Amino acid sequence: MILNQKEKLIFVGIIILFILIRFFGLDMPYHLDEAKYASIKPIIWNSEGVSAHPPLTSIIFGLTSKIFGPDYFRATPLIFGFINLFLIFFLVKSLFDTKAALWSAFLFSISFYSVLASLTVDTDGQILPFFLLLTFIGYFKWEKTDDRKRKLFWAIFTLAAIIAGFLTKLSFIIPVAAVFLTFLYNKRALINKSFIIKYGLYVIGILVLMFLALLNAKIIYPTFDLSKIISHAQSAIKFSDRSYLQVFIQIVKAIFYSSPLLFVPILFLRKHNFSRIIFSFLLILLGSIFYIFLFDFSRAALDKYLQFIIVPLCVISGVVIADISSERRFNNNSLIFTGIFVAVFLFFTQFLPHFIPPHYPKEEWIKRVLDLRWNFVFPFTGGSGPMGFYVSWLFIGGMWIAAVSIACAGFFQKKSAGSAMVAILFLGVVYNTVFAEEYLFGKINGSSKFLTKNAISFIKENNEIEKVITYNDIGSRDLRLMGKYQRRLYAVPKYEEEYKEILDSFKIHYFVLGIPHINSDSLYGEYFSTCAVVYEKISRKISSRIYDCKNATIPD
Repeated sequence: MILNQKEKLIFVGIIILFILIRFFGLDMPYHLDEAKYASIKPIIWNSEGVSAHPPLTSIIFGLTSKIFGPDYFRATPLIFGFINLFLIFFLVKSLFDTKAALWSAFLFSISFYSVLASLTVDTDGQILPFFLLLTFIGYFKWEKTDDRKRKLFWAIFTLAAIIAGFLTKLSFIIPVAAVFLTFLYNKRALINKSFIIKYGLYVIGILVLMFLALLNAKIIYPTFDLSKIISHAQSAIKFSDRSYLQVFIQIVKAIFYSSPLLFVPILFLRKHNFSRIIFSFLLILLGSIFYIFLFDFSRAALDKYLQFIIVPLCVISGVVIADISSERRFNNNSLIFTGIFVAVFLFFTQFLPHFIPPHYPKEEWIKRVLDLRWNFVFPFTGGSGPMGFYVSWLFIGGMWIAAVSIACAGFFQKKSAGSAMVAILFLGVVYNTVFAEEYLFGKINGSSKFLTKNAISFIKENNEIEKVITYNDIGSRDLRLMGKYQRRLYAVPKYEEEYKEILDSFKIHYFVLGIPHINSDSLYGEYFSTCAVVYEKISRKISSRIYDCKNATIPD
């Protein structure tokens, strides 16, 4: 991987940018499922396990606990993400050129979805993509080489990456299928009966090896329980009673996390590049079918599972931007100035008064969007993170409309494509910067991290607070460590009857970090209005309260 002096400096700058953006998120409090990983013992092979997934997940996070300790589990996805930065650069450079590789690496560094994936304690964001990238690097090296020994080496390398990925999570079947389909597409002119038989047997052999590795996983992880994995997979196979509204919201969140910078450039993809990055489109297509249609993740953190789209989108958009920038045609200054002006204008609209909608009913959000009442903040939170931050819907919607409009102008006026891409880049950088800033610091709409840490300190130092029920399980790990955790509370309308009994039974302290905002007219809002507020802090649009509910009354 030989680079000239200028290319080395640019790549070093991208590396520094990658680290700087993510560094300030290492101390984020663990959220919901993240606490499960952070609670494991600091030994590699433990009897508890950490999830209903193949053993490499437990081994990786067991090593994390041993090396970094329970307070720095975010170091693991960050390290994998850092390695992935080099892998994505290497993959794109081997398929295209250094310019495309640098653009893809740059997008991978600044994309908020990539930032979030690098700081989320789970396997989907950066650990699985690590094996995915190794698999495709191995496959393309195998496909290109004619030397028998090197071909054998890359075949073994690819197979090892596939098995390792499958031993991390069963959903790794997605990139495996994408490799097979990419191979078929590239060799489509050679397909005949003997070809199908020959390579069909290879595919069967690889699948057999994958499942044999899973069946014999106890060799590397003695407490591994295959029945847990089967049961977990079966629980997601259902086609009735799906929450399609929730699926839609999670997909929209994943698109928003990705930003216009990863989606809009696809409009400029040229035919001669399509066949070389067909694997990226296959990954997105197969992954979407798997997570949205085949299995029911409507009640899970679907936006976390959809993090698999980060790598293929960075590859596609990086290749497109490099292709357009190589033409050096930036003759439409008005388009560039329009993009800059709109980005600056929309940035400052965030400081206008904004409505804070309650979490439920979610139909209220949709109604405000359809009525074009966009001056409200949208809450971004999830089962494994983020803990919670707000971004203006007016800013988000305006940025997407501006990026798509400018892209259309560049698409229909071919001579303006370069100028349109410059404008889209500016819009995209501002968009991703705002998302990362709100997630890490919350200077515009409030910081959940700041509020949570302060509230936890207050609870720890207050001897009168013996037990706490926490809204959305915020701060649960710290509360457990100090012995004050009672249980969690989800302010969901359909659970109101069940929670009436819980609220009546536990007249204790409640910690409520107000994101998403609780509807004041709901059972939960009315109940907390009868409690005494013993602690309150507000960060912009997010409130943090601790209630003493020993004298509270249950609403009728």
